[in-house]
Amino acid sequence: MTSVPWDSDLDGDLVERFVAALLLLENPHGNRITPAGGDRGVDIQIEHPDGGFDVYQVKRYTGPLTAAQKNAVKESWEIFLAETLPVRHVRSWTLVAPLNPSNQRLDWFRELTGGQAFPTYWMGRASLDGKAGDNPRLVEYFFGNGAVRLQELMTQAMYAGSRIEPGLGSQGLLDGVVSRHASLAAALNDVDPFYTYRIEIRSGRLRDLPWNDADSRSCPSAALIEYKELDEDTYVVLWTIPRAGESAYLRPITTSVILKPGEGSPELQAVREFLEYGAPLRDVPATVTAIEGPPSLVRDTGDGRIHIMIPPRAAEELPDLEIRLIAPDETPLGHLDVVDIRYAQGSAGQGRWLAARDRSGVLECEFLMGGPGSGQLRMTMQPLTGKTPAQVLPAVRLVSAFNSGAGIMLAVREGQPFSHVWGLGEVDEATTPWGSPTVKVLEALRTVQQHTTQRVVIPAHIDTEELKKLLLFSRLLNGEQVPMSWDRLPLPARMQEILPETDQEMRLRAALVMSLQLGGREITLDCAMHVFYQGAILGESADDTITLVPGPHGAATALIGPLVLPPAAAEG
Repeated sequence: MTSVPWDSDLDGDLVERFVAALLLLENPHGNRITPAGGDRGVDIQIEHPDGGFDVYQVKRYTGPLTAAQKNAVKESWEIFLAETLPVRHVRSWTLVAPLNPSNQRLDWFRELTGGQAFPTYWMGRASLDGKAGDNPRLVEYFFGNGAVRLQELMTQAMYAGSRIEPGLGSQGLLDGVVSRHASLAAALNDVDPFYTYRIEIRSGRLRDLPWNDADSRSCPSAALIEYKELDEDTYVVLWTIPRAGESAYLRPITTSVILKPGEGSPELQAVREFLEYGAPLRDVPATVTAIEGPPSLVRDTGDGRIHIMIPPRAAEELPDLEIRLIAPDETPLGHLDVVDIRYAQGSAGQGRWLAARDRSGVLECEFLMGGPGSGQLRMTMQPLTGKTPAQVLPAVRLVSAFNSGAGIMLAVREGQPFSHVWGLGEVDEATTPWGSPTVKVLEALRTVQQHTTQRVVIPAHIDTEELKKLLLFSRLLNGEQVPMSWDRLPLPARMQEILPETDQEMRLRAALVMSLQLGGREITLDCAMHVFYQGAILGESADDTITLVPGPHGAATALIGPLVLPPAAAEG
């Protein structure tokens, strides 16, 4: 096992980075202070839940302290007292130096740092070696060949999917692939001190991917997600996941890219929105000029097309939000909760980009706010097919009510505005098939669902006659008594015995089972449609049927009733 070569001429920054990694990987709520603007006597600080900080000052000294080194420690302590202590709740201050101090040096240290309301410590070589022994992968990475081993393992990860032994059979093939990639991921995780890895081999081609955020949502903590084709039908996905909050600082991931959109092209507009608002980039021509960081699938520079997606965790600090529909006088007309929020800010201005969807996923909105001009709102309506009416009605109602006199804004849920107001003419893709007729059909489907235990979903198409029946059933189920037109009513011949023998007008009641054909399925309801016929008279009869037709005062009314009818009867 590689040990830390403290007595060699180690670079001071290397020692500080190694000590920072030892401490911060154990304490994910800490961070290393960069010396760019002065470190205020603090190299590393670790925050605790009570708001206090453990402060560390790191020195590379490995032998007995010289006078100059003692002065450097004293200067760091005095700067800490003057610049950090007044503005921080300090729980402890620790000098970290890889030497084992003598009693004389400990007395000097206590005299220097004594008299404070918090304890001070000297973390010497024995303590550092103990921590290093608990994290051998970190020692190997900094002082052994861990970095080389990582790249070798990554190369195996890239090409392991293309070499499978023949003759294994389908189950053996599956077991072999799963075992191989599980072993590779475990080996990577065992070697890399800063990141863990997840590997997947998938069927398909990269150029056919939708490039949505499904993979980032499946692992929100990932710092990087990479894709690489293995062959025409297979590609590999690699998630790089930080072990601690400071992993990206201790081992940065950087890529230098020259974007090459065509003049006046949609790609150029996308690049402008990326710079001004932080909007994601999708399929933009680019040249990669340099790649630095942990091992990755893509190590070669050159031309290609780049996608930059916004991780879901970027919106974690935002409040719950809603889309709010308002009248011209700013009276609220409705609201819609939004979820799956993604958020970013532009690097070249004050612009902000936010994307979200409603809970059913049928309405997607993209807001460009605070940048040049008035910003932009883009609304995309997804197909309703396969959703339940209750799921989609809130979104469809709001969009269908968005007319030329109304406005839409983003707001804190039940709170203050988060954006300005967009009118109908300012919204991209504002034309929608979701109007009042759509709302009416969805409400009818929802009403039907209340009267059946079968699942009712929105079909891709409803036959004209079935649509008429659906709307009629909805009216009846909502308590209406609906006048019906009729021209004849066939009845079994056995009904003749309960009908009057004269030609006088009569009244009778018929009940029909209520069922609909929706998406190839028959939906049966828990009640019947009762039709009351008035002014009916006998018409032509046959051997097995008799027929009633409307008389001079013929009429019919439908309403809801029970499935079980009383004994058949007719009144003259």
